[in-house]
Amino acid sequence: MPERTVLGPSIAAALRDGAGRLHGSGIVDPRREARMLWAAVAGDATTPGDVWIGRDRAPAETEGLVDLVLHAAGTRDAGCGMRGVAADIGTGCGCIALALAVEGNFERVIAVERSPEAAALARQNVARLHPAVPVEVRQGDLFAPLAGARYRAIVSNPPYLTETEYLALDPAVREFEPREALVSGADGLDATRALLAGAAALLEPGGLVALEIDERRAETVRSLAHCCGWSRVTVHDDLFGRPRFLVARRAEGV
Repeated sequence: MPERTVLGPSIAAALRDGAGRLHGSGIVDPRREARMLWAAVAGDATTPGDVWIGRDRAPAETEGLVDLVLHAAGTRDAGCGMRGVAADIGTGCGCIALALAVEGNFERVIAVERSPEAAALARQNVARLHPAVPVEVRQGDLFAPLAGARYRAIVSNPPYLTETEYLALDPAVREFEPREALVSGADGLDATRALLAGAAALLEPGGLVALEIDERRAETVRSLAHCCGWSRVTVHDDLFGRPRFLVARRAEGV
């Protein structure tokens, strides 16, 4: 049976963890600061009060991806020391990159975005939060802006819908998200295929690539990862038991 795991933290647990880290950094009111950071990363006019009221809820799936990466990359525990560089491909407004910087112990985070408008918004959010770990937003497509370095983790929530699936979405979703952020070729896997094909060459030994995937194509993506040469591949369930995340590791010492 293929290996699968389930993620299940609450927002309250994440806030406690974040407050503990902020307290260790000398922040005067770490609980308040943790709520403010969560609200800023959540976007959509979320206020710290909204975060507190909804603290017993499960985090959204993208937040599950961040939590998974921090554990898998070995940067969740504050005592482990700064470790490597993380890259977020297709960062959009920068939420994943900022969460990796705030919650993890990476040395720095590189956020890649091909849209000039989205890249500008990501830079504004980085300036607004000003995380202690440097976050650099680079404009470009996929791996082009990452040349010349090795990464501990490469993370992406890529587009993964077909044109037919996109047209079937609720109109409110289609109007909120640009088409190129959702559609990825005839089978919905063009971006995923490119990420799995190119990530290994940029990872340090033992590094990982972590992707959000469409639950309907989870096994197809797993097979695709093996076809791209990844031997250590795991599909993880989200909080609702749906296969939504794939992690593939580069072998140690390679």
